[in-house]
Amino acid sequence: RCSGLHPGELVLVTHETSNGWVHVESGHTDGWLQRPSWSAPMTAAAARRWAQAGSNVHVLDDFTPPGGATRLRMGTSFPATEGATPETASRIQFEVPLAAAPIEIPAEAPTVHRGPLPLTRAALLRLAFARMGDPYGWGGYRGGRDCSRLMFDILASFGVQLARNSALQATMGAKNVSLEGLSDAEKLQQIAALNERNVVLIYMPGHIMLYLGEDAGAHFALSSLSEYRRPCDGGGAETVRLDRVEVTTLELGRGTDRTAFVERLTRAIVFGPG
Repeated sequence: RCSGLHPGELVLVTHETSNGWVHVESGHTDGWLQRPSWSAPMTAAAARRWAQAGSNVHVLDDFTPPGGATRLRMGTSFPATEGATPETASRIQFEVPLAAAPIEIPAEAPTVHRGPLPLTRAALLRLAFARMGDPYGWGGYRGGRDCSRLMFDILASFGVQLARNSALQATMGAKNVSLEGLSDAEKLQQIAALNERNVVLIYMPGHIMLYLGEDAGAHFALSSLSEYRRPCDGGGAETVRLDRVEVTTLELGRGTDRTAFVERLTRAIVFGPG
């Protein structure tokens, strides 16, 4: 109930029941599936080839390819077919489980990339903003993404493998900075300094976000957010449901029992040279 799987993810079957339930491990989570649709079992060599993301075709958007019956999801990758020639260099061809034939699309299509994307802030922001308005889904409910799956899928497009839940993601990064014990102003100063040369994720217990920067004195982040609290004019607070990927300020929650996002921040997770 904490995570779902995207089509194309490699799994190891560990247990099976007589009524169609199977227990699988995916590398980032484990759980039970009921009568799943999947490819024939792979040999160890085929599974290793499937997992070699560096040479795979990476999916950069949620889309159904031409002639494909399966909707592909950002963050997954698929083995490229062998034997490309100069005549076929303008096309990308890759294998998809359960597809009757390899998928072939133009090489310049923005939905896929040969190998992982180079990690730059501009490229990462393009992928993140392309998901604006997508539905929130705890554990992948109804095909949505929760906060950690959004970050997982975005970074996977660049060959960066995150953990699946936000608490573990908060321990990762090329550099990991504690924000505990700092004032709001000190936290924002620290995060803004890290963001000058890097990609920065920010974490508060239960939620992880992509830091975007400061504008007119307000600091912004992008995340897949279920809901937040805001104060009522007559006192007390109310819950506001978003249930989508959205850009918000770090002041959300100020004056409520939950306090502002910035007050709750505990870590900055840094990817990049600085």
